[in-house]
Amino acid sequence: SLPMIPDGLSWWVVNASDRTIISFVISSSANGIYAVSSKFSNILSSLFQVFNMSWQESASLHINDYDKDTFFSEVLNETYKIFYSICLLLLTSMPFVFKTIIGLNYFTAYYYVPILLLANLFNAFANTVGGVYIAQKKSIAVAKTTLYAALINIIINLIFIKKIGLYAAAISTLISYMFLAIYRYKDVQKYFNMKIDKKFMVISLLVYMLCCFIYYQNKMYLNIINIIISLIICCFLNKRLIQKILKKIGEKIK
Repeated sequence: SLPMIPDGLSWWVVNASDRTIISFVISSSANGIYAVSSKFSNILSSLFQVFNMSWQESASLHINDYDKDTFFSEVLNETYKIFYSICLLLLTSMPFVFKTIIGLNYFTAYYYVPILLLANLFNAFANTVGGVYIAQKKSIAVAKTTLYAALINIIINLIFIKKIGLYAAAISTLISYMFLAIYRYKDVQKYFNMKIDKKFMVISLLVYMLCCFIYYQNKMYLNIINIIISLIICCFLNKRLIQKILKKIGEKIK
């Protein structure tokens, strides 16, 4: 458990360094805008924390199974699909709820939400892989990789914060989480033949970029099309899960 202390501190650095640097270099009001944009991406993070508690236990229970490679690969792919779907729905629903929930005074926070949502999607991916480290009792690897991500986040922030403002904080978070996800995925291959559906991941990210393009146009008819398309995609990706949920509800009603 000892290496989890620097790991926890590194996560704190990743989360707190953005706001500290923003307050110091730009202003406290800019920090407030960034905090508002973070609230929506933190929804994804909070939902993942609930899942992660169960996942770490399951990873430890199945670590010595004969079909562990298949099990861990399936969990990784299904987790990515579920949290990608939530990320997409949060993104496409923002144009309809942002002004009502937040108000016009903080509307500039609207532009940083897509970047931070994607960052937290990679964070969920990285922590799903991190569950394998915990199951293998490789907690030093968890701390080491998180520390690298924290350093990357700080360095990018300090270099670009004066040039591109709050975008530097959002992009540094995204890059640090992307690094964490890719590094852990590559590193964990030493213990398992853990496979992600790379073709689906590439396509899903291209779809997300397209939805972001529509998001930034901020036109009502495009936003309606955007959320309809995202709902169809999410239902298609999670049709087995939806069927299971409906079946359970049906059984409860009966």
